[in-house]
Amino acid sequence: MKANRWFPIAIVISLLAISCTKYPEDAIITTNFKYYTTKDLYKYIPRDSFINLGENSRKKKILEFCKEELFLKDAIDKGYNKQSKIAKKLNDFKKTSLINIYFEKTVLDSFVTEDTLRDLYEKFKKVITLRHILISFRTKMGYSKELAYQEAERIYQELKKGASFEKLARKYSCDKKTADKGGLLGNLTWNTMLPAIRETVYSLKPGDISEPIISSMGYHILKVDSVTERELPPFEKYRNFLKDTFVKTNLRKIRKKYREMVNLIKFDYDITPKKFAIARLTDYYGRKVKSLRKEGEKVDGIKILKLFPLNEVLITWKGGKYTKKDLILKYEHSPKRFLSSLFSPLSLTTFLEEDVVNDLIYQKALRMKLDTTKEFSSRYEKFFRTILIKEYRTNEIVNSVSPDDSSLFLFYQKHKDSLYMEPPKAEVRVIIVSSEPLAKEILKKALAGENFEKLAEKYTEIFKSQKGYLGYISDKQYLNLGKIAMQTPPGKVYSKLIPYGKSFAILKVYQKKEASPYPFQEVKSKVKADYLEQTRKKLEENIFNSLSEKFKLKIHWEKLNV
Repeated sequence: MKANRWFPIAIVISLLAISCTKYPEDAIITTNFKYYTTKDLYKYIPRDSFINLGENSRKKKILEFCKEELFLKDAIDKGYNKQSKIAKKLNDFKKTSLINIYFEKTVLDSFVTEDTLRDLYEKFKKVITLRHILISFRTKMGYSKELAYQEAERIYQELKKGASFEKLARKYSCDKKTADKGGLLGNLTWNTMLPAIRETVYSLKPGDISEPIISSMGYHILKVDSVTERELPPFEKYRNFLKDTFVKTNLRKIRKKYREMVNLIKFDYDITPKKFAIARLTDYYGRKVKSLRKEGEKVDGIKILKLFPLNEVLITWKGGKYTKKDLILKYEHSPKRFLSSLFSPLSLTTFLEEDVVNDLIYQKALRMKLDTTKEFSSRYEKFFRTILIKEYRTNEIVNSVSPDDSSLFLFYQKHKDSLYMEPPKAEVRVIIVSSEPLAKEILKKALAGENFEKLAEKYTEIFKSQKGYLGYISDKQYLNLGKIAMQTPPGKVYSKLIPYGKSFAILKVYQKKEASPYPFQEVKSKVKADYLEQTRKKLEENIFNSLSEKFKLKIHWEKLNV
C-alpha cells in the first residue's frame, strides 16, 4: 500500500492569499497576507484559559501566537511544506488520525451517546454528603472476603432495625480516618467518589442506607446524608471533559468492543499469518543479531533482512499480501518498532496482524470520507502548523547557533561575576550524636579547647568515616549547618547545640573562602547552555521583528482589552 502524499492545500492557500488592505471590524491582528479574529486566536489559545490570564500573560500569549503565524508563513514561503520528511510526517499523521476517528465513530460513539453524556452531566451537578462503614477483607485472622461480608451483613441488619449509623461506624468501621466522625466521608461528587460505589450512591435518596457493596478495600455500607446541586459550565463547554471521564471509567468495555471490531476485520478479510515463514525469518534474524553482538559489530536490522535469502509471503488477506521485501520497502526509513518485533514469531505475527488491520481500517476511513470531516481537518491543521513551525525553529534558529570555544570563553568572561560565581564557603567539621546530654558534654569539652578532630573521631555517629569532616560547604548545604557555619568566625566552635534531624550537632569552622568565579572548564557545559539559550532567544526575536516589518504585522490591542 503506497503512502499518498497529501498537503493541507486550504491552509497553504489561506496563508499565501494576499488580502485587501481594508479589514473587517472584528480583525484583531492584521498582516499583508491575512487577518485574524478572536475566533482564530481561540483555536490555539482556549478562550476560557485566555480570559482568566493576567494582562502581561495575555500579551505574551498574543505575541507568541503572532510569532508562530509569521514563522508559519515564512516556512511556507521557503518551501518547508514540500520537504520529503515533512510529507512523510503528514502522511503518517493522516493515517493515524483517520484510524483514531474511525475508532471513535465505530466504537466510542456506540458507548458515548448524547443521552449518556447528558446523564453524566446531571450526575456531575450533584454534591452528595456521604457516610460509610468499611469492613476490610483484612482481619487479625488473615484475609477473608467471606468473613468480611458476614460482618458487614450483620451490621446492615442492625441498621435496618433502627441502630444509629454514626454509632456503628465509630464501633466497627475499619476506616479509621472517618470512623471517629461517624463514617463521614464529606461532600463528594461523581469524579471524586470511589468508582465501585458510585452507581449505588447515586441511586440512594437522603437518609437511605445501602446493602454491603464490595470494592478493592472491602465491604461498604453507605448512607446518604444530603444531596445538593452545584453550578457547572454549560453542557456544550463541558462535553469533552464528560466524554474523557466516561471513556476512562469504561476502558475495559471499550477495549473489549475494540477487540471485537479487530477480530471481525480479521475474519472478514481472512487475515492469515504464515507461521512457518515467520518462524524461519525470526530465527535467522535472532541468530544473526546475536552473532554480531558477540563479535562487537554494529547491528543494522534492515541490512540483516536484506541478506536473508528467502522472500516468502509472511501474511495474506483478501486482496493483499506482505513479503519480506514489502516490509523492508515500507519500514526502511522508520524501522524501530518493526525490527523490535523480529526476535520472536509471536511478536512478528502480532505486529503483522496489527499492521494489516490498521491499513484496512485506514482504507475504510477513506471510503467513508472521514478525511473530509471537521474533526480531521481541525486535527490536521493543528498538526501541520505544529510540525512546520517546529522544523522552521530548528533550521532557522536552533541549528544556526553553533559556538566555538573562544565564543564561549568571551561569554564566560562577560558573565562570570553574575552567572558563574561560587558562593562563599566555610571549612567545617561536625560531631553529631543522638543523645542531648552527651551532646552538651561534648560541646563543653570543645569550647574548653579539647582537640575537635579527636572528639569527632570518638563521638560522632554520622560522617564517622571522615571523622565528621564536611570540607567546604555553603549556606545552602546540610540543612541548617551551612547557614550557621557562615555565621561562625574561622577557628571557632559554635557556642550552641544545633538540632540536626532527631540528633544534635556541634560544629567547628576552620577557614572561609570568599565568593569567586568558578574556573571556565568547570562550568563550560553550563556556559554553553546559557550561551545557546540567550543567543537563540535573541535570534528568534530578531527574526520575529524582521518578519513583522516584512509582513506588516499590526496588533489591535484596544480590541483585545490588553
